Amino acid sequence: MPDTDANAAQDARYARQRVFAPLGAAGQARLGAARVAVVGCGALGTHLADMLARAGVGRLILIDRDVVEWSNLQRQMLFDEADAEAGAPKALAAAARLHAVNSAIAIEPRVQDLGAEEARDLAAEVDLILDGSDAFETRYLINDACVEAGIPWIYSAVVGAEGMTMNCHVATPEGRTPCLRCIWPDPAPPGTAATCDTVGVLNGAVSMVTGMAATEALKILLGSASTSRELRTFNQWDGTFEGIALGRDPACPACGRGEFDWLDGTASEATIRLCGRDTVQVRPERPAGAPRAAPLDLAAIAARWHTLGAVHLAPGTFARLHAAPYDLTLFTDGRALIRGTDDPALARSLYARYVGM
Repeated sequence: MPDTDANAAQDARYARQRVFAPLGAAGQARLGAARVAVVGCGALGTHLADMLARAGVGRLILIDRDVVEWSNLQRQMLFDEADAEAGAPKALAAAARLHAVNSAIAIEPRVQDLGAEEARDLAAEVDLILDGSDAFETRYLINDACVEAGIPWIYSAVVGAEGMTMNCHVATPEGRTPCLRCIWPDPAPPGTAATCDTVGVLNGAVSMVTGMAATEALKILLGSASTSRELRTFNQWDGTFEGIALGRDPACPACGRGEFDWLDGTASEATIRLCGRDTVQVRPERPAGAPRAAPLDLAAIAARWHTLGAVHLAPGTFARLHAAPYDLTLFTDGRALIRGTDDPALARSLYARYVGM
């Protein structure tokens, strides 16, 4: 295609967005120069990446450690049956689909588990990180890396019909917005939060939370003064919505005191391969000095598992879920043995899915 035709096609691509007054031609050019990472290519991440690619964000980095499964197709919009049949890596499958949507932008898939080194490197090469992860360990790691690097990120979550999103560590005329640890200094104990696998998720709720987050991403990239300083929560089934005004905590471990427990590894999740047993032990750890978590309510967790596979409960000792081809044995201290794999990244993903982090 001649250059003049290619330029005309790109002008037409963004025509309806460019005439939106707060954006305009200058804003569109700014989006084209922007660098954004999406961590996690599940329900949240695929929606976010799709919207930003169609909006013309110039460089997208897609990070995910998982593969496509049939259960993903109900809400993870960049995948199809062929991806599920092949068990394609999510980052690769998402990048291929987005390249077909917008071949004029740079899309870089990375099939990896985000650790401290990767998080630091990522924060150094992008302008903004979007959270599409399924584990709070990853979110606290993103928070540490972004605060240390001085860049913003957007937290998003959805389960059932409920969702929430919050801009973290964004520079505004009134000062930085809070970081994640201003609001939640430490993650909730494992097993206390519902997950999509235990209570389900509506694809419309995914669309609602990612629509809000993607719009905030555009505002951040454009330097808009209308960037939200609220934690926005909703229940799509009940039709309720709330915006909670937030302020920074001067005593915040991360943005207040500069303590990066998760990035430095003092609060990272421990995973140990059990040699010769095709089993991985997962033990979520808490920041140094944090109080010991209360014992898990194994009976409540086992009750949430009843539709997922065969469940055995030894009250006060352990709960076991057989969800073929894996067995997950969970103890009251949050430690779990996951049989059927020797891959720590897969074990962490299964833990996040069935227990929550």
